[in-house]
Amino acid sequence: MLANIDVHVDGLTEVESLIILENIQKLIKSYFNLDLRRLSKIIVTTDLDNEVKRLTNELNKDFQGTYLSKNRSYAKVVILPHSNDFEMVLVLRNDFVRCLNHKHDGESLVLYEDAIHIFHHEMVHIHDNNKKIDAFPQEMRSHDYYGKRKITYPLAMICWSEYICNYISSESAVHSDIPSILFNSLIENIHHLRENARNEILAFRTNKDIDKLTKSLNLQIEALVKNAAYLIGYVQGLNLNIEALNDHNAVELEKSFFFKTWQQMNTHLHNMRELYPDAWVSVKVFEELAHSFEFLYERVGIKLLEDEGIISFEVVLH
Repeated sequence: MLANIDVHVDGLTEVESLIILENIQKLIKSYFNLDLRRLSKIIVTTDLDNEVKRLTNELNKDFQGTYLSKNRSYAKVVILPHSNDFEMVLVLRNDFVRCLNHKHDGESLVLYEDAIHIFHHEMVHIHDNNKKIDAFPQEMRSHDYYGKRKITYPLAMICWSEYICNYISSESAVHSDIPSILFNSLIENIHHLRENARNEILAFRTNKDIDKLTKSLNLQIEALVKNAAYLIGYVQGLNLNIEALNDHNAVELEKSFFFKTWQQMNTHLHNMRELYPDAWVSVKVFEELAHSFEFLYERVGIKLLEDEGIISFEVVLH
């Protein structure tokens, strides 16, 4: 397996590069339970975003699994068409990868352990991508959805991907503060979306610009449910009690407009995992999770409508 993976390191000294290469090899060997087929290259770079752009173009649509911290990308898995199949490339920021080279005490140890976990998370993206490609290769290539599904299916697929990656990789986050940080950001995102939705809908009443309104709310809803999926992966993977994680946040969540969606996501993601991967035969496995997001849109203030495969929006106030 390792012999078939090309590792390219940019922006580091020769000594650092050799240590990183050795550490990456050791880590990959330790993930014997993961399906890492189709991983063809690992690139360590000073400019992650430009490297991803270089790898992708209009003909090679990328499907990226991304680990973010404070809106900064540490790593991305990019899927590219290859002959009649796919290949995957893992792109890593070199300042992040440097953390894999140091295991000391205090802050250095925290950075090292979080780096190990994030690398583990990315390896699970590769594993999960392989399972989805095996189950429905054509859908992974085209992503052609119509009507409401054009909005809800991509959300469901993003949420599943981040959920399962954190669920499986949670064993390397036992001592991490990441779940607590994610819970804080979830509550912030809930409050921000509620306030922004009200203000933007009021602005819409004047400007009548439905495209501007839906584009903005789509991005905010995606950020919220993706945040929730990250957290649910840890909650279920580590068997966490959210009240014990942060009792104030748990109360805020329960009384929020998002709580029903939170409950639905927990249920649907768990049920999907119970079938994963052997009973996954089509993208319809995402149907119930995708449908739950229709309710969320309505709670935010937009009702999703569909007529002969064409989606439209009705603005409502709550």
